[in-house]
Amino acid sequence: MKNLIRNKVFFIGFIIGIFLFLLLNLWVEKIRRGTSICFDCVEKYGFPFFYLESGGNPSFIKTLWFGLIADISFAIVFSFFLGLFLKFVWSKITIKKLK
Repeated sequence: MKNLIRNKVFFIGFIIGIFLFLLLNLWVEKIRRGTSICFDCVEKYGFPFFYLESGGNPSFIKTLWFGLIADISFAIVFSFFLGLFLKFVWSKITIKKLK
């Protein structure tokens, strides 16, 4: 496991996965912002789990901790598997070049 984490290809894949997940979350939030039917409706943000509620009368912002923890866990697992996939693909490419 220590060698896997120190592998540059795995690390780059992991960082790309976190970055992609962050961009996807920001994009979904941008799409959903202001789409409620009424002015005092509650809007929920987050992908794939909701981690933030805002709106209502009076206006409030509430953090949904279970959704936030689930989102972070999902991002880490997704990034881990993306790193493994890139490491696997990179190893196959380098083996073909050596032959």
